[in-house]
Amino acid sequence: MPEIDSSVDQDIRDLLAVLELRFGEIDTVYRQKLIKMTDFSLINRLILVAANAPSLDIFLAELNSPEMNFKIVGEDYDPLFKKR
Repeated sequence: MPEIDSSVDQDIRDLLAVLELRFGEIDTVYRQKLIKMTDFSLINRLILVAANAPSLDIFLAELNSPEMNFKIVGEDYDPLFKKR
């Protein structure tokens, strides 16, 4: 992993570790986007999303969403919901 030079180093490493454990190798474009983040609250929110999102696509949708709400709700996060 490239050196991350900010006060949120460990949180970014944790986020990348969760993503890689759950979904495998993360595309360089998204990896670089995450490494450039500096907002502590946003990074911690994304750690929760990464731990709960059922797929990488859902995580990436959250990552690219202009609305960054802290609540992680809806059918995308309901393990009992089955899409038809």
